[in-house]
Amino acid sequence: MLLKLIRNPWLLVSFIGLAILLTFSFGYDAWLTDDGDRVTVLYNEDGVPYDSAPFEPSLQYPLGSDSLGENYLYRIVDGAKYTISLAASISLVQIILSLFGGFLLYIAPKKVRLTADGLFDTFHYAPFAIFIYLLAGTVIDIFVWSYSLETRIVFPAIVIVLLSVPVLSTLIAKELEELYKVEFIQNAPSLGGGVYHVFRKHVSKFLIPKLFVLFLQQISTVLIIFVHLGVLEVFIGGSETFKMDERVDGGIKMETFTLSNEWGGLIGKYWSLYMAYPWLIFGPILAFSFVILMMNLLVHGMTQTLEINHYGKKKSKRKSRLQKKTASELDFTKI
Repeated sequence: MLLKLIRNPWLLVSFIGLAILLTFSFGYDAWLTDDGDRVTVLYNEDGVPYDSAPFEPSLQYPLGSDSLGENYLYRIVDGAKYTISLAASISLVQIILSLFGGFLLYIAPKKVRLTADGLFDTFHYAPFAIFIYLLAGTVIDIFVWSYSLETRIVFPAIVIVLLSVPVLSTLIAKELEELYKVEFIQNAPSLGGGVYHVFRKHVSKFLIPKLFVLFLQQISTVLIIFVHLGVLEVFIGGSETFKMDERVDGGIKMETFTLSNEWGGLIGKYWSLYMAYPWLIFGPILAFSFVILMMNLLVHGMTQTLEINHYGKKKSKRKSRLQKKTASELDFTKI
């Protein structure tokens, strides 16, 4: 099985792409930091300033620079480990809770299951980002100063999980219903198999690969939610407000920065500057698009290799000896 996974080109491409990104991200401090070379003003040969940060994309700054003069590509690479890790953690908790919820729905009376399907089906069309913003807005935006950094990261993640569990639970309940209709699984109890034995020996062999694929799909879904929250200027990866300088009118200029360089936070930070400096938005969006594409290729490769859409055994490609014989070779001697 491992050899089949390695030979699948979609799995290989997606795995290599994600591995390279995460390797550079975790090695950011050692390989990519450029704090010593950070500049905010560029001068010509005569010493006259001609440009100030944020700088446009160039050979020196492939994705431009931010308002502090830092290479924007480095910030995006640094934020990869936090963005992907947070999305993966949220997705894992979603799958675990939904597995229990789906099993409870499966064993519930049919009337209860149909009622839950009707209620939870509306979540397919609900704008998750709006609900998250409304439910967690007091923590991540309005009263941000009164909550700890851990609370500002964990609480929105909990909201995302709780909003997703009902939909995933109904999906898993339907999957269990289809699995228990398979003939050999239905007949297993008559041969002495208990409930736990049937689930462990038969149902889990088909369910676990599907749950793994669902987990990868949920990572893409959570990343899309991060994009939407970024448009709403939400710093889900943690943020801090700093005093920048005094304004002309005597006030103090305050700016909020993402502490982890999480991509949604980068979008939220620079969303108001989109028209003037579009590369500050395009960079994180390109990063999101790349990871979501790699996840989709990973799902496609896993589906192809594990053949998880088939519950029964594969039909043998070998024809029987009887099928290979012609009519003239058969013995029709009357007995």
